[in-house]
Amino acid sequence: MAYAWAFFTLMARRESDISRFVVAGSVGVDPERIPAGLSIFPDVPGYDGIAFYRLALDPFTREATDFGITLDNPPYRQQRVLYPLIVHVLSPGHPEWVPTLMVLVNLTAVVVLTIIAARLTSPFWSLLIALYPGFFIAFSRNTCEIVVLLFAVSAVAAFTRKRWGLATLLLCCAVLTRETTLVLALSLAAVYGWQLLRRRERDFPAITFIGPGVVYGTWQLVLRSWWGVTGFEAGRIDAAIPFSSYARNFAESLPRRTELMRTHFAECIFWFAVVCAVIFVFRRTKVAPQWRVAWIAYLGLASILAWDVWGDQMSFMRVLGDLYVVSALILLGTTSRMRWPMLIGAVSLSFYVVLHMR
Repeated sequence: MAYAWAFFTLMARRESDISRFVVAGSVGVDPERIPAGLSIFPDVPGYDGIAFYRLALDPFTREATDFGITLDNPPYRQQRVLYPLIVHVLSPGHPEWVPTLMVLVNLTAVVVLTIIAARLTSPFWSLLIALYPGFFIAFSRNTCEIVVLLFAVSAVAAFTRKRWGLATLLLCCAVLTRETTLVLALSLAAVYGWQLLRRRERDFPAITFIGPGVVYGTWQLVLRSWWGVTGFEAGRIDAAIPFSSYARNFAESLPRRTELMRTHFAECIFWFAVVCAVIFVFRRTKVAPQWRVAWIAYLGLASILAWDVWGDQMSFMRVLGDLYVVSALILLGTTSRMRWPMLIGAVSLSFYVVLHMR
């Protein structure tokens, strides 16, 4: 119901044109050569959805420019191939279907994610994961965050049932959807190594983290052979002093004079509350050690994100989706009352984001 409301709200704002979810802008797009059925926002540079749209037309392209669209960073974009590949398979030879299918795949993913989360926790508390504000941004911009975290949460669910083969497959799908989920595999490796050093019985087989690592490494080598550089190398950004970008974002939004300032202020408060809530229950949660290690790793990565990520609410709320979902899993591994303010905050911020989204 929440996503249906978001969809119709955005459709009304976008002249009932579903292709505007791609947010194709004036940069890297030739209006004379793009496929029929794609509308352009001429007064904006565009957004990441245009790269996923371009790859949905040809996921394994080796051309930077095709279909009237230029990929700004081909190896970096193409390393996140699975979401556009799914859309491509569902739209064989019909580019006019792609904008609609991108929305439908994300909508289906959030429904399935909610069902999986409900089996992990309960039907009600699954909303804590499904109603993350960053998902509404991804939904409105045709990006991959909902799909990747569907794979990640499904992998966690498979782990709880000791279905190692399925868990490995799902983690492999996750790293091909967005490379940040490799942190989950690395966390598994860290816990496995610790148990090995302590001569304890291992809780899971090594294939669960070796498999995703091999898949990720192989795909990176393919990208290097096509573009001369891996997606990892092409996407590296300068790291900031830990929490300096967050502090700057909070300080600059504190006056709350503009709508953007007020949005950034609310998001900064939201993230401060989420992190504090997890720290409060960290030692009491029943969540497996590997997911707690993953939370520490994701928090470390979030702390060093550069200002160009933190300064854009659309970017950092999407990027921090991994951290949020692991935070939610940790909280849901307890009976703490801290779950309630986190849920209320997520719902309120989601409502605010959709109402103020173009």
